[in-house]
Amino acid sequence: MTACASRPPRFGWLLLACPLFLLFRGLAAFGLFNNVEGICAEIAREMLAGGHWVIPSLNDVPYIEKPPLVYWLGALSMALFGTNDWAIRLVPVAAGLLLLGMVGWFAWRMKGARYALFAVFILGTSTGFLIMWRDTRPDALLTTFIYAPWLMTYQGLVSRRRIQMIAAAICLLPPTL
Repeated sequence: MTACASRPPRFGWLLLACPLFLLFRGLAAFGLFNNVEGICAEIAREMLAGGHWVIPSLNDVPYIEKPPLVYWLGALSMALFGTNDWAIRLVPVAAGLLLLGMVGWFAWRMKGARYALFAVFILGTSTGFLIMWRDTRPDALLTTFIYAPWLMTYQGLVSRRRIQMIAAAICLLPPTL
């Protein structure tokens, strides 16, 4: 690796600020898009209002189609920030920030700071990423927790460190919750 490749560009802060701006810009400016967003929000709201945290329910009917982690996080977000569109959309945005951090860390470990900044910028400004990680669906959380073990496994194989393989196995647990 050359010295130039490891040095971040002068406009590196802009490369990081642009995805953050696009993720948070107008997060509550529009209502819930479709029935999936509405279902996720309502289940989280009912969890918060009724105190039924073990088995998610929709209109007092058990809703066990999806793992409850996304509903738990949605209810926690609503408890902290109020029952609104912004609070429920904060869950996939937080998962997107986690994914951007993981991709940046992986690129930094593999190629250096310059590559990490560009990797975060390219992923964070892509249309598919912005659509998926601003939509309240379980898919954003699932995708984040699928990428995490992949990145950690690859890094663990390259560096021959067992701790990263154990961390990868732990990251496979949340999608089942």
